[in-house]
Amino acid sequence: MNPTVSRALPFVVGLWVVGNMTDAQQSSVVLRPEAFQYYIDQFNKDDEELYAQHIPNEQAWAFLKENIPLLACPDKDIERTYYFRWWTYRKHIKQTLDGFVITGLVGLRPRADDTVEVDPLVPAGTWDWFCLDSVAYHGRILTIVWDKTGEKYGRGKGLRVFADGQQIAQADSLGRVTAKLASIGTSGGWHKQEGSPVLGGDLGTCFDVVMLQEDDHYRMWFSWWPNNSIALVESSDGIHWSRPQIVLGPNPGTNWEGRINRPAVVRHNGTYHMWYTGQSPDRSWIGYATSPDGREWKRVLDRPVLSSDQPWENVAVMCPHVLWDEQQQLYRMWYSAGQQYEPNAIGYATSPDGRSWTKYKGNPVFAADPANTWEQHKVTGCQVIPAGPWYILFYIGFRDENRAQIGVARSRDGVTGWQRHPGNPIIFPTEGAWDADACYKPFAIFDGESHQWLLWYNYLRCLG
Repeated sequence: MNPTVSRALPFVVGLWVVGNMTDAQQSSVVLRPEAFQYYIDQFNKDDEELYAQHIPNEQAWAFLKENIPLLACPDKDIERTYYFRWWTYRKHIKQTLDGFVITGLVGLRPRADDTVEVDPLVPAGTWDWFCLDSVAYHGRILTIVWDKTGEKYGRGKGLRVFADGQQIAQADSLGRVTAKLASIGTSGGWHKQEGSPVLGGDLGTCFDVVMLQEDDHYRMWFSWWPNNSIALVESSDGIHWSRPQIVLGPNPGTNWEGRINRPAVVRHNGTYHMWYTGQSPDRSWIGYATSPDGREWKRVLDRPVLSSDQPWENVAVMCPHVLWDEQQQLYRMWYSAGQQYEPNAIGYATSPDGRSWTKYKGNPVFAADPANTWEQHKVTGCQVIPAGPWYILFYIGFRDENRAQIGVARSRDGVTGWQRHPGNPIIFPTEGAWDADACYKPFAIFDGESHQWLLWYNYLRCLG
């Protein structure tokens, strides 16, 4: 019997903590980074810096607070030496780091399995407290705390180990402790929302969404498979949604819009702009429509604004994600292209008006990485978010044609020099759960009030 496939839209709440891609995502659980900045300021003051390196002194603190574990201990000479070594080490860095493992006094022992082993070398009776925070390890963030009385950090007496802020090991005295990292279908501080999925069920297959946060509510445009259309739902909390309203359906007057799906929506100068995927049985294109309110849409052209005309694009361009760049006065599009069932890689194009697009000569700008098993086959379905000096890219990585997970990367310009997150994949199937086979098409929003990332995605589960 062929497997039955169902998809719905679950809701994932997470706080990005591994890799600290932007200042807004600082991940320390116990310690405050600014408490240690004075060390770096003093090192910079005492250094003549005759030859500035890739990360000059003036950028040292900005780099270190994003990328190194934090250490606090009662011996200030050791604490100062710790930060001096990192300050010195970054002088020799040619590119940013992918992650760290700390051994020595704190005693985190690197292992290949899912066990965390900590065996501090601090002699008993010498230190009443220490803390090592924000340690990237096997896609999680570890915090190691020794607090003899429990009064220093308020996390309880003794030695405690936390993964993504959750305690996983404890001992009353300094000594070896071990703990298993549970398989929760996430890494890097993300947590799947209880009660997911949040859309689907009697609606049938709902997939590949785009969202806007407007005033005190969310608006979501999603692909509604039973109707070959794009529908709109609204919510005050991102979990409970209104009944869908079809806002853009198939166009029998053209030969390329038999199915309509995978939208991108931008609100610019009081007008909503939508770029969407139009499909025939064997090809895909990208079209363009506008709306005064996000509900009533009018197609701008009866032809696609983007078609597959490069060898790497094969028969399909789809899954657009678009931003308006105020500085460049351009629309910037990241799109997926390749095969019709699941495209192969991600390209980039720009437009002054949303209609006429110029493809980047170096396309594709993001492709599968054979060195990473989980994304060795294809990458697709991306979202790009400006965040401080970085552009953050959430994307789907395919192990094979039917097994997908969600990863994240960053780039200074959104086009070149992409750095994959050391905790990838950040969202992956949970065995025996509703998303047991694949996790697709992320869409993330950073919530300023809670200082958390919120992420919605589709899932696949095969029922044999």
